Amino acid sequence: MNTSALTLEPGDRVPNFVLPNHEGNGIMFYNKTHGGPVLLMLYGRNDNAESRRELAGFFERRDELAALVAEHELTLPVMADLMGKITDSLVRAVV
Repeated sequence: MNTSALTLEPGDRVPNFVLPNHEGNGIMFYNKTHGGPVLLMLYGRNDNAESRRELAGFFERRDELAALVAEHELTLPVMADLMGKITDSLVRAVV
């Protein structure tokens, strides 16, 4: 992905990507989200204190998120970029 030419604003379509699921099989982002609105959380690596604070703040609000998901009958698939390949590219594109 050429991140130097990519600028994302709230509401923009994120480039498609593939990440492994818990079984190691590649899952395409668009196949998981079905083109609908998503909550895409990007943060740096776990060894970074600022990244850990961001993640902790997100989890502190998990009850609010769960209430919204239930109220609107949404599913919330989780994809994790454990190797940081996709996250690093998208973070560079957004910043």
